[in-house]
Amino acid sequence: MKKKFSALSKDIEVQREDIKSMEEKEDELIESIKDLEKEIQLHKKDIHERDLTIGEKEKKIYQLKKKNQELEKFKFVLDYKIKDLNRQIEPRENEITDMKENITEMDHELEQYHKMNASLDNMIGTNRIKLDTMQKVIMKQRQSISKCLEEEEHVFFLRIIFY
Repeated sequence: MKKKFSALSKDIEVQREDIKSMEEKEDELIESIKDLEKEIQLHKKDIHERDLTIGEKEKKIYQLKKKNQELEKFKFVLDYKIKDLNRQIEPRENEITDMKENITEMDHELEQYHKMNASLDNMIGTNRIKLDTMQKVIMKQRQSISKCLEEEEHVFFLRIIFY
């Protein structure tokens, strides 16, 4: 009985040590569970924040898609306007090229007129010089005629007087 008692006492002691070690393990596991629960809470919080950012980004994506659609519509309208304006510009461009051709032709005519004016100016100059020289000659001849007439008058008077 004593042996049984001492064996049972030892068993009880071993059991108590096992219980203590298990309680320590339990405390460690409880601490580990608490740490893991904190980690889970942090992860849940992180997941929640990421869900919020994902939601915000999805809203932003939706808004951007909507804006993109509006811009596509606007682009379509502008493309139509550009085509219409190009259709309107084409005849004007043709008119402009025709007018440019007319301008170049007129420039050539103007150059010819300038050349003609220059040659006419030269002719006028030479004709003026000729006119001036002719007027001088006429003046000399008039003077000489008037001298001759005066001399003839003298001679005529003298003849009259001598006769």
